[in-house]
Amino acid sequence: MLPSLRPQGIAESPRILGSSLLLVALALVLLAIAWPPLGPVNSLQARLAAGHSLRVGYALEPPYAFVDEAGVLRGESVEVLDAVLGELGIRTRSHVRLDFGSLIEELEAGRIDLIAGGLFVTPERSLRVRFTHPTAEVAGALAVRLDRSGEGKLAVLHGSVESDHADLLGYPKQRVLALPDARTAMAALAVGEVEAFALSAPSLRWLATHADAAGHYHVLPQPTLPVGRPAFAVRPDDAWLAERIDRVLVTLIGSPRHLALVAPYGFGPEELPPARASGAANEPRR
Repeated sequence: MLPSLRPQGIAESPRILGSSLLLVALALVLLAIAWPPLGPVNSLQARLAAGHSLRVGYALEPPYAFVDEAGVLRGESVEVLDAVLGELGIRTRSHVRLDFGSLIEELEAGRIDLIAGGLFVTPERSLRVRFTHPTAEVAGALAVRLDRSGEGKLAVLHGSVESDHADLLGYPKQRVLALPDARTAMAALAVGEVEAFALSAPSLRWLATHADAAGHYHVLPQPTLPVGRPAFAVRPDDAWLAERIDRVLVTLIGSPRHLALVAPYGFGPEELPPARASGAANEPRR
C-alpha cells in the first residue's frame, strides 16, 4: 500500500484551530476586564463597583484647583469634592489635568468621569452635562495693569463665561485673547501682552497675592458680569452620581466644616450659593 500523501498534522488542524480560538477568546476577556467599555449607560457605576477609580478632570484655575509647591493638588473644588466623595464611600480616584476649554469635550468622550475645577453653571453647558448643586456664588472681576493703555487686549480663558461676555467689559472680539489657563494669562499680563484679565473675583484675589505678576495690577469688581456659580459636572447618563453628590452638598455647603475647608482659598460666607433643592443647579441662571 502506498503511503498517504497527506502532510502530517492536517488531521489535527481542527483541534489546533479550536485551541487558537480559545486563546483568542481568553485574551479578549482579559482585555475587557483591563479596559472596560465606557459608552453604555451606568458603565461608570459598574466600574466603580468593580474597584476602578473615578477619573476627575480639572484645569489649573486657582483657587478652585491648582498644584502647590509640594506637587499636591489643592483648591476649593478639590477640598469640597474630597469631602463629598468621602461621605459617599468613593475612596479611589485619579486626577487628570486638562485645558479649561477641553473639560466638557473630554467628559463627553468618556476620558474623564467628573469635572471639578471652577466650571460655572450656564444654560448652554447644562444641555451637555449634568451639573450638581453649586458650591459657591462668585462675582466677576478684572485684573488691570497699572500702566493700562486703554487700547490693549483682554485675556480670558478659552471656553470660559468671561470669554462670552468680553463685550460687556468694552472689549470687541479683535481685542480678546483666549488662553488655556490662568497661569498663562497671568504671564501674558506680567509681560504686557494684555492689559487686563477677566476671571472670577476669588481667582483674581488669589492671584493677586500668589502670582509672579502681583504688584503689577489691581483687581476691579465688574458688576456687569453675570454672577458665577461653580459646580461639579458629570455626563447626563451619570445623573445618579450627581444626585448622590447633591444629597451631601445640601447639608455640607454653609456648614462650619465647609467654611473651614474653603476659607484658606479665599471663600467666605458672602460667597455661599443660595439654598436650593437637589438638582436646581441645572435651572437657567438669573
